[in-house]
Amino acid sequence: MNKQLRYWVDAIKIRYVILGAIVYIGSVFLIAQLIIQPQYGRYHGAVEKQLEIDETYVNLLGLDIEDAVRNINGQLAELDSLEIKFEEKLLKNKRINAVFPVLDRFCTQSQLKVVTLEPLNRAERVGAEYEKHLIRLSVLGKFPDFLGLLDLMESHREWILIETISIAPLEQGNYARFDLVLSVLVLMEQKA
Repeated sequence: MNKQLRYWVDAIKIRYVILGAIVYIGSVFLIAQLIIQPQYGRYHGAVEKQLEIDETYVNLLGLDIEDAVRNINGQLAELDSLEIKFEEKLLKNKRINAVFPVLDRFCTQSQLKVVTLEPLNRAERVGAEYEKHLIRLSVLGKFPDFLGLLDLMESHREWILIETISIAPLEQGNYARFDLVLSVLVLMEQKA
């Protein structure tokens, strides 16, 4: 009987030892999953953020801020000079009729016959400060002479821009009719 009792006691002890080991391993696994794993994830994320911050700091040290400021100031100066050049080419006289004698003279110099030279009585806003006034110009002549007119308009001290152009050949040799819609830019009048 003693042997049998001992056998049962040993069997119960082994079961409890095995059960205890399983409970212990399960508890350790549960603690690792619920407590340690999230903390490790946060730690890993913090390490990555620190590496990103260190890389950004190194990149910032590598930048020469003074060179960047000089570059930006140079670009601003260039833009200011372009704005001055743009405004110098605006029509000085607010009356659109002031450009008609200029266009007539250009046509005469280019040996073109003026058929139509009239305002379209339409002004369109260009940005917040400027207006463009439209002019219709129709001339007769040869194509090389027309190119001369275009060259004169391009080299004029004030903007004379071409909005539309159409060319219709005539039956008389090298002659054609050139119909243009031109525009001139003026500074809008500021209303008080």
